[in-house]
Amino acid sequence: MTLAIDPPDARAQIALSSFPPDERLEAQTIHLAPGTYVAIVDAPDYESARREIVVAPGRPQTVTIHLEPRFHPSRVPPVLVIGGAALLAGALAYDLFALQPARDALGSSNAAYDAKLDDFHTRRTITIGMFAGGAALALVGIALRVTVFRHREVEVSATVGDGGAQLAIEWRR
Repeated sequence: MTLAIDPPDARAQIALSSFPPDERLEAQTIHLAPGTYVAIVDAPDYESARREIVVAPGRPQTVTIHLEPRFHPSRVPPVLVIGGAALLAGALAYDLFALQPARDALGSSNAAYDAKLDDFHTRRTITIGMFAGGAALALVGIALRVTVFRHREVEVSATVGDGGAQLAIEWRR
C-alpha cells in the first residue's frame, strides 16, 4: 500500500495503528497485512487528519490523505478598527479644540464673522473628513472580520437552475 499526502510538500508525519505510538512514517510505500488501520497525519501549519484505511489482500492500493491548512486569523481587521477608532478620537479632539473655538469666534461681530468664516469652513471640513474617515476605517475592519477573514467551519452554497435549485453544505474537521 502506498500512503500519499496532499499537498506533497507538507512535511507530514504519519502514525499507523499497527505501529508503536512513537513511530512516525513519511509518505511512502509500506507492506501491511490485510485488515483495517487508522492513520493519523500531523504536519506543521496543517490541521491533523485521521483516516481509516482498509487493506485488501493481494491488491496494491494508494491512499491519499488530504490536509487542510490551519487557519491563521489576519491582523488586518483589528488594525483597521483600531486605526478608525484613533481617527475618530482625533476628530473629536479637533472638534472640541479647533472647530468649536472657531465657531464661537464667528459670533462676536459682522466684521469678525466675515474675517473668520473661511477658517471656520476649513476646520469644519477637516472635522467632517476625520469623522467620516474614522468611521469608514472601523466599518471596513468590522466588515472584513465578519466576511473575508473569518474562519468558516461550514460552507454553504446554492445553485439555481431551470426547474429547481441545489443546496450544498460542506464542513471540514
